[in-house]
Amino acid sequence: MFAFLSKHQPLSILLPILILGAALRGYGLFEKGIFDYDEAWYLLEAKTLYNTVQFTLGKLGITSDPDVALGLKTYIKQRGTVPMTSIKPGLTILYVMGFLIFGPHDYAGFLMSTLAGLLTIYLVYAIGKDAYHRHVGYLSALILAVSPFHILYSRSTYAQACGILFVTLGAYFWHRSHIRPQQTIRSLVLAGLSV
Repeated sequence: MFAFLSKHQPLSILLPILILGAALRGYGLFEKGIFDYDEAWYLLEAKTLYNTVQFTLGKLGITSDPDVALGLKTYIKQRGTVPMTSIKPGLTILYVMGFLIFGPHDYAGFLMSTLAGLLTIYLVYAIGKDAYHRHVGYLSALILAVSPFHILYSRSTYAQACGILFVTLGAYFWHRSHIRPQQTIRSLVLAGLSV
């Protein structure tokens, strides 16, 4: 038993931290609803792109929707969407992916923010482990997993959880460019694209 734990120690410590982070971010997520105007606006922008994808699939004959014959402008207007004004493409794309996976529901945005928060916890662990030691990674991940502000934003459809994910992803690739010189160009390009 102890040989198994010592062999799988990184997973046996990191997994409970990620489960704790998921539990704190996911508790009552489907019952909470939209709290603020910005949350609704970000979801409606993603819904605009989602409906554009649905319209395109209907035009290509992949899905059957009789409203496709009305044209894109009418198709989008009938579904209560808004113009794209927030200039947060990473957030919008993340929420469109949520709509494609879970359907056009409010909780799709909440789930994608929660996923962004969990990925950030993992990336913080990876940066701490690579930069110092795995114990630093565990402690860093645990601190972020129970951080009240990170939990709050990971449970909403504000842009902060997604923004923190992309900045942390950029830091992760930047750090990798320094510890793996053979991958410097690729890591720096990915760091730039992340941010």
